Amino acid sequence: QFPVYIGVTNGLFFFGVTWIIYFRDDKGFCFAERGVDKLKLTPGVSTFLRFLALVGVMNIITLVAVFIPLQWMYTHGDAIPSDTPAYLHNNLCGEKAGFPCPGRGVPIPRRD
Repeated sequence: QFPVYIGVTNGLFFFGVTWIIYFRDDKGFCFAERGVDKLKLTPGVSTFLRFLALVGVMNIITLVAVFIPLQWMYTHGDAIPSDTPAYLHNNLCGEKAGFPCPGRGVPIPRRD
């Protein structure tokens, strides 16, 4: 089964990438790169600064469009059904592991 939320988060991620590519000014700069031409830098340093700006924007897009929604969905999901075969959760939780699988009313196990 393919989880629907993976398709949604991937769609959000690629929407962000498309947004960076599509919305450019007349010089070809996206919103993160604008203003670098006003700085008095050598072309190599200017290119490196633009690269760092794009890396930062891609990290923000990944955080907002993928990591935060997935983390929320993973922590608010339902419990693993009791009749799930052991090979699907690799005995990380359940009877053979010694502690119950996380779910409503069952906290996520920690070492302490």
